[in-house]
Amino acid sequence: MSTGSRKTGLGRDDLDGGKKKQKSAGAGRVAASDWDSLRAMMLPTGFGGSAKGKKRSWLDAADVGEASPAPAEEEAAVVEDSAASEEAAASSSEAPPAAAAEKSADSDDDAEDEDDDEDERHTFPTTHEVHLKAHSKAVTALSLDPAGGRLVTGSSDYCIKQWDFAGMDASLRPFRSFEPVAGQQVVDVQWSTTGDTYLAAPHSVQPRQYDRDGKLLKEFAKGDMYIRDPRHTDGHTAAVTAVRWHPTKRDTFATAGADSTIRVWDTAKPRKNAHVIVFKHGTGARGAAAKVAVTALAYSRDGQWLAGGAADGSVRVWKAGGPYAAPVYTIANAHAADCAVAALEFGVDPLTLYSRGDGDDATVKRWNLKTAAAKGPEATHTDAPVSPLTGGNLALSPADGYLALGLASGRVRILDAAKLTVAAEVELDASLGAAGKVFWHPRIHQLLIATAAGPVAVLYHETASVRGVKLCITRAPRAKRVDEELDAILMERAGAALAEGLKPGRVIQVHGRIGKKQTEHLRGEAKKKPMVPERGKLAASLGGGSIYSGPASDAPMDRDVDPREAILKYAEVAAKDPYWIAPAYKATQPEPVLAKDVLEPDEVNRVIADEDRQRVKHRRT
Repeated sequence: MSTGSRKTGLGRDDLDGGKKKQKSAGAGRVAASDWDSLRAMMLPTGFGGSAKGKKRSWLDAADVGEASPAPAEEEAAVVEDSAASEEAAASSSEAPPAAAAEKSADSDDDAEDEDDDEDERHTFPTTHEVHLKAHSKAVTALSLDPAGGRLVTGSSDYCIKQWDFAGMDASLRPFRSFEPVAGQQVVDVQWSTTGDTYLAAPHSVQPRQYDRDGKLLKEFAKGDMYIRDPRHTDGHTAAVTAVRWHPTKRDTFATAGADSTIRVWDTAKPRKNAHVIVFKHGTGARGAAAKVAVTALAYSRDGQWLAGGAADGSVRVWKAGGPYAAPVYTIANAHAADCAVAALEFGVDPLTLYSRGDGDDATVKRWNLKTAAAKGPEATHTDAPVSPLTGGNLALSPADGYLALGLASGRVRILDAAKLTVAAEVELDASLGAAGKVFWHPRIHQLLIATAAGPVAVLYHETASVRGVKLCITRAPRAKRVDEELDAILMERAGAALAEGLKPGRVIQVHGRIGKKQTEHLRGEAKKKPMVPERGKLAASLGGGSIYSGPASDAPMDRDVDPREAILKYAEVAAKDPYWIAPAYKATQPEPVLAKDVLEPDEVNRVIADEDRQRVKHRRT
């Protein structure tokens, strides 16, 4: 685990105080403008004054804590205020009351939005940094459940890991790790809107659904790759590239694939997709539409629109409920023709769409779907490269005023969502490598960033962020129980016993619980210095029974003694008192015939050749 803190130039208390003053001042101005007309018609001219035509009214002065006007100055102010009130009454009689009220309400909303954006900007979750280290390769997918309690990550090491912030301690270890498909990296994961299940897309044709504990619930159908029309297949015929839950229908989700289709699924019917959207590209051979991989997918927040981005740089939008025959909006040249669309994200307004280009395009664009085809993007941000190891996405802030994205340079950049200008930029630890996909959770106000080196970086604000990783970084690791150390103790004991020398018939106990006294004894055995075997007696020290142990290994070998003669000298003893043959079978055993002479290999070959010549000569005669 590694943590760090980042300095900010302005404190939250200062910001909150300034925000309260602005709101109170705005409320005073609204109240003064609303009461001016009533005061002119119903109250005496000396009963208070109007703020119009003055730099600061009496009400404003009192609100900001300034001294009240002196009695001598108050009389002059009354005369000026009476004239101003008559002017205000005349203007109010000319302007329609509904228009004035609407204008006042709009100005109030704009002021509050500016205040919220300013407050959000100075509470970016970038002051502290924590690393979750578990993956051995680049993290390619991550998602946090709606409550902000459980994190799911996928990686190029083929594993999915699950983290529970409420149950973790400062060691920051995942509670579950598994491979959804052996040897296939995890492309995408996403929690459902209810937080009870999540979808995973390994680099295969079948998306999978798991429960909160990582148990496989359903594996959805795959299509027949030999059917040319993808609309007639039950599932994808090429790898799934993205998965997205429907924001309002808990049993519906969509998948994008490299087979040029977007498929809508019902979790109750995993054996066949509910709808198929064919993403056609230009004109191929003989005038037929060519296929292009769908690389990005997004639902609007109200569930009204479904958008898809392709490898040819185009973006198309359909009604989420159908029909799917033709897209409602098409942006043919959203990004460069040879650069895929890396990510799509809808704004709060369902007609506002953000897109990010991959490869050499490296741009982020804001679109108004109604005017995108004719006028192009409303705003464009350049120099936002996507790492090929981790991929990239776009993450809106909780108040939807800012957009976060990871860069291939190892930085996290925060953009103004309206103008796509840089609002802040954070440089991660150099050991993490490139920054990939980013998740900005709206409830706990924390940023989670996938990295190319394997860890997941978590950025949070000291005061504005709540729960999440802050629950576990201060929690001391739990002391291990004795039974949890069983495996380590047994391995130590086996190693010590092997070093001391195993004896025939000695058995090591490997089952059952171990008490405190026995644990201390075993630890003491493991700390003993192992015996070093003497040279030439290794086998004997290990308790073996080979011919190399014992006195035979110590006796020098006589190279001059013929092995055959050494064995035949026992032939007479064996014939008189056979050890391996029972006396009952002694009379029936055949007499062994042994070679009288031992021939060298050359002599054997010569003898065989002579016998062959004699045999041939005999046949001729």
